[in-house]
Amino acid sequence: MKWGLVLIAVAIATLLPGCGVPGASNPSVQRVGGSIMVAASTEPEDVMEALVVGELARTPMGCLALQSGSDTHILQFPLGTTLADDGRSVEVPGLGAVELGDSIEGGGGYIKLSDVPEECRTDDDAAVWQTVDE
Repeated sequence: MKWGLVLIAVAIATLLPGCGVPGASNPSVQRVGGSIMVAASTEPEDVMEALVVGELARTPMGCLALQSGSDTHILQFPLGTTLADDGRSVEVPGLGAVELGDSIEGGGGYIKLSDVPEECRTDDDAAVWQTVDE
């Protein structure tokens, strides 16, 4: 009986790392003009279906974030997004330029991100923007 429980525990521990959102771990990080942008490092295998809506903002520590009402969430951008030379806008594949204060709407979700720069770590979930609504 003990060996059966051990085998089950090992099987669960082996499978759990695959339960995360691909691209949400080990993200790409760009730093320009006092801004820090976090983006997916791989194409997602599974797409979260929550609506990610708000305005592009920058935290006091310089992290690009999603501002929605009184809530601010560090924002992980879609794969291929690049930070502009001035640090005030990003180029999002399939959408184009998004500047600080611009509205964002797309698909994704809200999860804890552990592999982000120290300046971007919070106790709150991050907004993970995976798909673009044009």
